[in-house]
Amino acid sequence: MDQDYIEYKEFVRKQVSKEDGTPCLSDVPEHIPAVIEVLFETAKEKIQIVTDRFDSAIYGHSAVVEAAIAFLKRSPETQIEIISNHPFEPRHPFTTTMRKHGLINRLELSQCEKLWYNTLELVLADSMHYRFQSKQTNGSAFFCFNDAETGRIIGLHFENRQLESRPMPMPMDSIGPQKDRFPDLDKR
Repeated sequence: MDQDYIEYKEFVRKQVSKEDGTPCLSDVPEHIPAVIEVLFETAKEKIQIVTDRFDSAIYGHSAVVEAAIAFLKRSPETQIEIISNHPFEPRHPFTTTMRKHGLINRLELSQCEKLWYNTLELVLADSMHYRFQSKQTNGSAFFCFNDAETGRIIGLHFENRQLESRPMPMPMDSIGPQKDRFPDLDKR
C-alpha cells in the first residue's frame, strides 16, 4: 500500500473516534477502499452494500477483503448483504476469498436489473456508519461514522426499496462451485 492510502486510512479512523457524526467529503477514487476497509473494521453486526457494479478494484482490494474476513470472523452473527445492478464476476476476489475461508454462507448476494439506486453507491454499517456516492453529482462522495439517526433512515430506505425492487438471490454457482455452501451435494 502506498503512503497516501495509509495516511488517508488513518484520517478515516480518526473520524470514527470523534463520535460526532460529522460527514466528510471523499472525492478521490483511490481512497474508496480505505473508507470501506474502516467501515468493515468499525461494524459489529451487519454491512449492507448497494452498488451498480460490485467492482473488483474496490471490493477486491486486499485491505477490503482482509477487513471483511476479520469482520465475519468476529462473531457468527455478523453478515454482509450485497445488492448489485450487474451480475457478479464469476471469480471475483471478494467472493473467491470468502469461499476459501469458509465464509461464503455469510454473504447474501442479490442482483436487481432495475435498481432504484443505479445512480448511487452505498455502504451501510450497523445502520450508523456509511459511505454514500451519487453518480449524478460527478462522483462526489462522503462518509460518516456514528450518525445513528441518518444511518437508521438510510437503513429503512434500503429495506423498503429492497422489498419494492424484489432482488433475486444469486445462485451460488454463478460465483463458483457449490461445494462449500452445500457439502452434502458431493455425497449424492
